[in-house]
Amino acid sequence: LDYFAEFYSPYYGEDNDLGHRAWRKGWSSIYEPKSHCYHEGSTTIKSSSSKKRIRLISRRNKIIFHNYHLDGISRVLFKLKFYIDFLTRWMIGDFQYYQGLKLYYSLKKEIDLHKKENPLKYKTSETLQTILRKMNEENLLHERVNQ
Repeated sequence: LDYFAEFYSPYYGEDNDLGHRAWRKGWSSIYEPKSHCYHEGSTTIKSSSSKKRIRLISRRNKIIFHNYHLDGISRVLFKLKFYIDFLTRWMIGDFQYYQGLKLYYSLKKEIDLHKKENPLKYKTSETLQTILRKMNEENLLHERVNQ
């Protein structure tokens, strides 16, 4: 997959990024609902970071992911939703949203440079929305077969 996106550090987002890039390169993705994954690292996250910090990094990384991977009309729609959220978060007093946004903008030059130096080379032209829709359809089919 060429690289590990360090700008998601210290946690949350890099797995989504790797999975998305793998899918767009044409790799198969298999969902097994009965599987279990035990990750010792999450204990470290919870013991070394407050819930507020974890939510903050999670918000920042969602913004990074969408700005990094969306293109075309999907990117335009995301930006529209982004600006609506920008206004409504103020009205409801969700100021942590702006802290996540500030963290994103502190990394924006690094992320833009990374994207320029590592162009996304895809074997498929499917958008993020198409991929998510297909995954949902496959999961529903899998659930029906296993009932």
